[in-house]
Amino acid sequence: VPDWSGMRHAIGGGPFLVKDGQPYVDTKVQGFSHFPEQERTARSALGIRADGTVLMVVAERGRDGVVGVTLPQLSHAMLALRARDAMNLDGGKSTQLAVQGRTVYAAVPGAAPVSTGLYLVPNRLAAK
Repeated sequence: VPDWSGMRHAIGGGPFLVKDGQPYVDTKVQGFSHFPEQERTARSALGIRADGTVLMVVAERGRDGVVGVTLPQLSHAMLALRARDAMNLDGGKSTQLAVQGRTVYAAVPGAAPVSTGLYLVPNRLAAK
């Protein structure tokens, strides 16, 4: 049983894409052997830069001939955005991104809402 007492934040997902500023896509070692690394599909990723900036990225598939990305391609994209650490989130048909309550990308337009999500809300108290 892990000791969660010191945990400030946690999120489930995977596999990792970037670890300590280096590409790190090894689905077998990370326990995601059912993920085909070279499959091109819509994907979502979460990353963090060394300065604490959070990156939320969506790779599209299906619009105007866009064929999606592989896990290694998404890893390289996160590195290009200067992610120190990054991980793959859910992808494929459930890939969606909303900004300020407006859906800006849905892998399947008009699909049912996803049942889980990650929400980033500005800390207005920190700005004061």
